[in-house]
Amino acid sequence: MLPMALIPALLVWEWHVPEVWLILIATGPFAVVGHFTLAKAYSLADASFVAGVDYARLPFAVLFGWILFGELSDIWTWVGASVIFASSFYVIQREMRDKKIANSKQALMIEKG
Repeated sequence: MLPMALIPALLVWEWHVPEVWLILIATGPFAVVGHFTLAKAYSLADASFVAGVDYARLPFAVLFGWILFGELSDIWTWVGASVIFASSFYVIQREMRDKKIANSKQALMIEKG
């Protein structure tokens, strides 16, 4: 792909201004830290819980898109985000309820045994 894309890219290539380079360079360490913290969260908690909490970044992505790029989301973005949020909230609630039931069953088994 590189040889095929290189020729057209050279015809229209423009270098970034220094401010953009600073943003690009600063993004790297933040992305690495974010990746490692997410991997650590998956190692410490149930994946269904972490994935549900991970969707909390969706409103922040919309907010940053609006502040930094002037993007306004349409109604379908909000409908999709609501479906994702509702389903992840349901999964978190179900997991917490199942864990509570499992803990009470285990406590009953300890009392009996």
